[in-house]
Amino acid sequence: MFERTLVFLKPNTVLNNESVFCMKWLCKHGFIKRTRTVKKSKKFFLKFYKHVPQPNRDNHSAFCSSGHIVALLLTGDNVVERVKKTIGAANAREATVGTLREVLFSKHPQENGYDNFIHASGSVTDAENEIKIFFGGAK
Repeated sequence: MFERTLVFLKPNTVLNNESVFCMKWLCKHGFIKRTRTVKKSKKFFLKFYKHVPQPNRDNHSAFCSSGHIVALLLTGDNVVERVKKTIGAANAREATVGTLREVLFSKHPQENGYDNFIHASGSVTDAENEIKIFFGGAK
């Protein structure tokens, strides 16, 4: 089924100059239709990650607002599930060998495996809501 999904590259990915590497990796699993580099506030991310329990929500929101992110709108058949599978587990320390998070974590180890380099929508419904947040009414 043809779908859309949102991915964003977090500040540590951007600062480590891994954005192009990630975009090339993701192109294998969907077509990147739009990109946007933005810097959002901690307040924005507290709302965006409202489903994440405290204290992780506070810490993660502070991390995501610490620098620029690159938002990507991807399209393709079953793109939500395919992107989630290629990115790997939310905790980068637990990501399966060969997934994007595992590769990035092996190149850039960190104390907190939850500062996990990349965000991907969890479902088609989440994707549509998140695309509206980052790209407005983009088609």
